[in-house]
Amino acid sequence: GIIDLKTAVRYFKTNASAYRIDPDKIFIGGWSNGGQLAFNAATFQEEELTTIANESIRTAVTGLVDEMGGMEGTDHLEVSSSVRGALMLNVYSFDLNSIDTNDPALMFIQHEESRISSMKHINTFGTFTIGNDTFYGPQPLFEKAKTVGYTDKADLELIKMMGQSYIQTIPGLTYHEPNYASMS
Repeated sequence: GIIDLKTAVRYFKTNASAYRIDPDKIFIGGWSNGGQLAFNAATFQEEELTTIANESIRTAVTGLVDEMGGMEGTDHLEVSSSVRGALMLNVYSFDLNSIDTNDPALMFIQHEESRISSMKHINTFGTFTIGNDTFYGPQPLFEKAKTVGYTDKADLELIKMMGQSYIQTIPGLTYHEPNYASMS
């Protein structure tokens, strides 16, 4: 996930002239889990993994990163994997500490409410809990970014879509079906 994304960024920077792109203006993005990968790749540095507040997530992530030899992978290491910005749709994070002043521009787009499987509607725009785990939607991530020096409408954007995103559980598959008709 993150290693693949960082490797892809370095690949495009290395081959920028062939693709006719500006290597200093690369944005990454994604929806749902893809947005989570984009957020983590843009904001987490390997040395920040020890700051993850949730102990079970911190242990799992640091163990996986150690097993894989680091977050950067092995290709094109002479080139930075940093990006100009990240665009995340319907995303949340397990940790607020990864956002700091060295991170790229962040743009969050989120439905105001989601329904997860048979669970009641939950407000995924703010902070919510599933079981014993706390998650932070775009509003607390946005507020955290402002506390470390981000400026709204300059290097930080938060767009709230009206309506709901439905997450339906099908055996072996999770499908997200946003209600685009209610976007504003």
